[in-house]
Amino acid sequence: MPNQIWTGDVTYIRIKSGWCYLAVVLDLYAQHMMGFTVSDCPDSMLTAKALQMAYHTSQTFAEARSAIIDYI
Repeated sequence: MPNQIWTGDVTYIRIKSGWCYLAVVLDLYAQHMMGFTVSDCPDSMLTAKALQMAYHTSQTFAEARSAIIDYI
């Protein structure tokens, strides 16, 4: 069932000026990327922003599913 188990990862990417960091949150069941963010600093704000995006995305999916079910 979607939105039950999420996982995340932070990775670094080499760019001309040094490094940037990518945080991703994935829904393991649906195999969707729920949230992501990129920063020049691998701190807690990087992961917090990815989690915030994932939370808002999950709410949008839930509302869309509800609307579709109501329509049918």
